[in-house]
Amino acid sequence: MKRLFIAIPLKLNNSAKKTILELQSQLSRDNIKWVALDSTHITLVFLGDTEDKLIPSIVEILNNIQNNFTEYKVTLSGLYTFGSRDNPNVLWTKWIDNNETKQLALKLKDKLSSINNSIKTDDKFIPHLTLGRIKKITDLANFNEIISERTNFSLGNYVIEEIVLFESKLTSRGPYYFPLHKIKAIK
Repeated sequence: MKRLFIAIPLKLNNSAKKTILELQSQLSRDNIKWVALDSTHITLVFLGDTEDKLIPSIVEILNNIQNNFTEYKVTLSGLYTFGSRDNPNVLWTKWIDNNETKQLALKLKDKLSSINNSIKTDDKFIPHLTLGRIKKITDLANFNEIISERTNFSLGNYVIEEIVLFESKLTSRGPYYFPLHKIKAIK
């Protein structure tokens, strides 16, 4: 068994990294598990614990999708939380495109559901880049003020060029991601 997910890796530019580090500094009193800046990605489909014998079928599905996968642009903008305003649990930025990412996720879920019953083909996918998982806020009013002041929060524009099947290994230092298969976009 391998813990798998399919994602679009994103190499943040230096300006984006600086912006995130500034945010981390401002929220340093809070207990937030920040996503490592060198492993940012948007998860299209989380497969979870997957039998090794299914991996060739997953690779085949990815290879078939590659025929219609063309490069596209995204913008990362805004600062938001999942959970309630009184109990936020994830800090994220909006992943803005022309619906390409959501369509990719839905297409993958549809194809993968034929080999894995636990894959849901619903359309509740919200394209976003997770910045951190909130464990505990020390001053909720201060936290909400910092978030609401970030109306111009921007991490820049990017070109999407590949989709990767990752294996995730959980350790005491956090997760490590190992690429198992990549497909490149048509230019």
